[in-house]
Formats: sequence, structure tokens, C-alpha cells
Amino acid sequence: MTRRIEVAGGYVLAVDVPRSPLDLHMVTAYKEGRYYRRGEKAALPMTEPEIREAYARIAVDRRSLDERLDELTRPELTARAQMDDSFIVAPWFSTRNLLDPKVLGNLGAGIYEGLSGVSGAHFFMDLQLEADGYRLSYPGSEPRATAKFYLAILRNGVIHASDHSMLECASDQRDAMIFRTFVAFFRIAKYLIAAQYAYKKVNYWGEVRVLYIIRPTVRLYIDPESRMGVQWIEPREYRFGPIDISLRQTEKRLGIAVLKPLFDEVFLTRGVMECPFFDENGHLREYYKEQMPGKVADAIG
Repeated sequence: MTRRIEVAGGYVLAVDVPRSPLDLHMVTAYKEGRYYRRGEKAALPMTEPEIREAYARIAVDRRSLDERLDELTRPELTARAQMDDSFIVAPWFSTRNLLDPKVLGNLGAGIYEGLSGVSGAHFFMDLQLEADGYRLSYPGSEPRATAKFYLAILRNGVIHASDHSMLECASDQRDAMIFRTFVAFFRIAKYLIAAQYAYKKVNYWGEVRVLYIIRPTVRLYIDPESRMGVQWIEPREYRFGPIDISLRQTEKRLGIAVLKPLFDEVFLTRGVMECPFFDENGHLREYYKEQMPGKVADAIG
């Protein structure tokens, strides 16, 4: 993250580079690979005991990271536990004021401008600034826990979108499943673009955790005569992800970096080996690309 600090005669840039908690980074050069640590005056090669100790620390840090991200997201998921789905983006290196409203300003208007002409983008204009960040729900007359649509973009960096997805369907109705899943796919692509905008605005370069949770309460099935129908089922929870990645480094690559691995999991639980929206090279197939606005298709790549 970078911050501009005004000083006499100009300004300086303060750069915050967080320590990577999840891996050691090997330097490969001079026909050998080595791990280095910082010494008082120079970088020094690490000994084997030092490497073992570092990996032991990484294992502890990974558990700590998982627990902290769970603490960040649990309140949001609990608040919308009755809804069909939740899509979560949570930053690894969160702070209490990561998505600073003084920097983001009218966040909804900024996202809408970047998605102008995209179906459903007008909802972002309804984001209201509150004490802990930006929120919206629709219809606004209903409690947020049960409103049909909900979006939160919080100061701590957590982004949570929740809706009625109805993704569960009879196993033999593949076409219906693909159609409904593509609706969710398109919706999540828009949320990822909104997340990219917000993190870029505040100069957050760190990685995020992406998680998609489905709690279907209905099963979609097709009647041979009417070609439609819905059957209520007991709610079950499916978790897809997590995917850990820097959204700042995935511009025009959201498809191969986030959406494909996420929706490969979704389709696998329904008996389809991989997400059919992508070709063998990981590019969005032309048929599906034509079904969405160019701005979203370009971001997917």
C-alpha cells in the first residue's frame, strides 16, 4: 500500500510492503538455488536448520491467517445465513480502515461509472455510507437478513454479496443448471470488478481470499409438459474456494485466475467435470462472451 504524505516543499510516498506469511522465496542464480535471510549489513544464505524453522513458522502463520480471515467474515455470513448464497472477498492484510471512505468517496458512483451499460450496475448507486463501510439491500423495506439482495463493502476490506441463487437443480437437467449458474457467474464477475476498483483506489496490492458459499433452499426441475417447476428442499451448504490471489494483478485475467477454478468446483458437485464457460486454454468461450457486456468480458479475459 502507498500513502502520499504532504511535507514542506512537496510530498513523500510512504510504501508499506507486508511480510509474506505463507512461503519462503528461493533465489535461483549461478546454477544453484538458495534461501536468504536479512543480516545486519547484507543478505545471508540460510542454513538447513534455519529453513526448517522458517517453514515451521509459516505453518503457524497459515493457521493464524485462516483464523483471522474467519473472524473477519463470520459476522457477515451469520447475518445472511438464511440466503441462498454468499460471495466473499476478504483481504489478507486487513486494517480497520483499509477501504477508507475519505479516499473512496462516492464508491457506488465510481463502480457504476466503470460498469456503465452493464445490467444490474445501477444497484451500486444505492450503496450508502455507514459507520463500518458501505451497504445496500433490496428491497430496502425488508430487514437486511432476509432482503432479496444485499451488498456490503466494509472499511476493513471485506466485500460480501448475497442473493437468492437457486443453483440447485435436478441432476438430469444439465441445460437448466448451466443457465442458472451462468447468471451467478455473471453476477460474481461484476462483484470482482467492483472489488478491483475499491482496492485499486486505496492502493491495496496485497492478496485476498475469495470464497463462494451456496445454501440452496429450492431444487430446480423441469416438468416434461410445462418445461418448468420448483421443489423446496432442506438447506445445505456448499463452500467453493478459497482462492488466494492479488486482485490488483489479475486485471483482464479474472476468468482464468478466479472464476474458472471457483466454478469448476461448482460444476463438479453437480456431476460436470469442469466449468463449460471456458475453452481448453482458459479463455471465455465466444458464445458466453456474447451473452455479457464487453466491459465484463474484457475483465474476464
